[in-house]
Amino acid sequence: MKLPQLEKLYQFASDHGLPITVHTGRSMFPGARNKYGDPLYLDDVLTDFPKLRLIMAHGGRPLWTDRAFFLLRRFKNLYLEISSIPPQRILHYFPRITEIADRVLYGSGWPSPGVKGMRPNAEEILKLEIPQEAKHKNSGKKLRATLQNPVLKSSWRKLKNGFTDEVYTNIADQLF
Repeated sequence: MKLPQLEKLYQFASDHGLPITVHTGRSMFPGARNKYGDPLYLDDVLTDFPKLRLIMAHGGRPLWTDRAFFLLRRFKNLYLEISSIPPQRILHYFPRITEIADRVLYGSGWPSPGVKGMRPNAEEILKLEIPQEAKHKNSGKKLRATLQNPVLKSSWRKLKNGFTDEVYTNIADQLF
């Protein structure tokens, strides 16, 4: 499926080192077309834009996690963001997650049905039976490097100035 509007966005992001997050998996939202949640559509995008960094939210859960993992192994510029995946199901969906541990981004999906909160979600993930190194290998360092991009840095600082919440300000200060 070729969409010229998206191709312009992909090219811009690729040229400027900006990551793009795409949602994969099924949706229960009214009007959602679930066929477009199949991560296999990302194969064309990543082939056509080899420098583009894509963050695949939800890993195709629950219908296409096998395809998502195939793509993660094929493309080193594809990242898995695990929000909205119940922690107790992560190893069911991604039994070989340690192979891609350096490209797994934590996300809670909170607030959302079934997600107790960010902290309880993180605690559940830390209890998973995978090596500690894999749990902490997360690609935060790569994400911080991406966020050092001047375009993103400028935008984030403008947003940060609008935040009144001390937590967001502290996060921004740590990233930059």
